[in-house]
Amino acid sequence: MRDELVLDSVAQLAALAHPLRQRILRVLADEPRTNRQIAGLLGESPARLHFHVRELAAAGLIALVEERPKGGVLEKYYRAVARGFRLGAGLGAVAPAGGVPAAALAAAGQELARAEAHFGGPAPRTQVVQGQARLTDEQLARIHTHLKVIDEELRRGAAEAQPADEVDGEVVIFTALLHPLPPSHDPADDEA
Repeated sequence: MRDELVLDSVAQLAALAHPLRQRILRVLADEPRTNRQIAGLLGESPARLHFHVRELAAAGLIALVEERPKGGVLEKYYRAVARGFRLGAGLGAVAPAGGVPAAALAAAGQELARAEAHFGGPAPRTQVVQGQARLTDEQLARIHTHLKVIDEELRRGAAEAQPADEVDGEVVIFTALLHPLPPSHDPADDEA
């Protein structure tokens, strides 16, 4: 499995635009699984998962890695083709209209809601940082450096992942969105 796949088609981007598909990809980054196994892990019906698994496979984001006969049925095992995904240069203009950033935020919201339902309220150690500021190029460069370090740590943790019963720690999700506001937007307007 590759560490990263560069997305080069709108079909791949569209396949990633659904929060459930992002959850499926996370499950399939650990080990190959069948549609039924994925459904059990995510608390979804196998019928609902079947559609999304087909879409991910058609987009080349997951691959069939094994078929095993079981009770007259052929079980199909799928695995994510990469641990992470990055927009290719040709798709950079497509993403802001929805695509990966919007899907990532939707998936993060869905995961937060699941965590809050599980814990019966706010999930422990949840940290939310949100703000708006006018930053110099130097300040912005520092923030990008910090985000890169966090991204590298998350990728290292994913690459070193072991079965849950063999490692201490907890699974976390980290979502960051940093983008410029349109030039016509004046932060002072928000304070009025």
